[in-house]
This record gives sequence, C-alpha cells and structure tokens, in this order.
Amino acid sequence: MEGNRSPILILPEPTVTDRREVMREGRQIRVWFGMIHKWIGVGSIINYILQKFIFHLLSLLTLCANMFITTMLYGFVG
Repeated sequence: MEGNRSPILILPEPTVTDRREVMREGRQIRVWFGMIHKWIGVGSIINYILQKFIFHLLSLLTLCANMFITTMLYGFVG
C-alpha cells in the first residue's frame, strides 16, 4: 500500500545564491547543511561568544597599555 511508506524529509528550496553555489561546487548537501546550520543558530552563538571574548581581551590589553604608559611617564617626570 502507498499509505504505509516511511515519511521522506523534504528540505526547502534553496535560494538563488545557494543555487549558484550548487552550480559552481556541485554539492547540494553542503548548501542544505549551511541552511540548517543557520536555522539552529550555532553560528550566531559562537559569534556572540567570540565577540565578547575579543572585546574583553582588547579592554584588558588597553588597560595594561595605559598602566604601562602611566608608569613610564611617572618615571620620566618623577
């Protein structure tokens, strides 16, 4: 019977940009994986964590540079 067949996962139609990549690379699965990856939002979470880490690292480096410059100036002045 036709009604007892297992359900097939139907993925959405890729966009025009994705179609161009498929024509260039010939890898439909790669495009679908990229779309699923965007849906899950793993990339956005990783980007958020990296942005916070880089921001805090730059803040710490700026603080250390300011302290170093201040001590050097005190050494020259005093």
